[in-house]
Amino acid sequence: MTQPNQRHSSRSSLDSPVEVVDIESGIGFRASGVDVSDGGLSFHAPMEPALGAEMYVKVGDPNAAPSEFKVLRIEPHDQGFTVAGTSRVRGR
Repeated sequence: MTQPNQRHSSRSSLDSPVEVVDIESGIGFRASGVDVSDGGLSFHAPMEPALGAEMYVKVGDPNAAPSEFKVLRIEPHDQGFTVAGTSRVRGR
């Protein structure tokens, strides 16, 4: 399902696991995808990352190359947090 985005592109639902590693601390955790857009990603996380944190994320396939992710928004959600930010393939 595609949802309108107030930014530059639309969002699509993402029902996939997301592997997350904080670049600074090296702490990793597993999250659940919420939605994805051109240059953006949101997921439900069991822990609260720092606002502005830079992370590596892998969506779906754990053998995939990680993307770089920067946390722009954090909202409480059930037993964790919904985390949203910018995402780009490493090296681009």
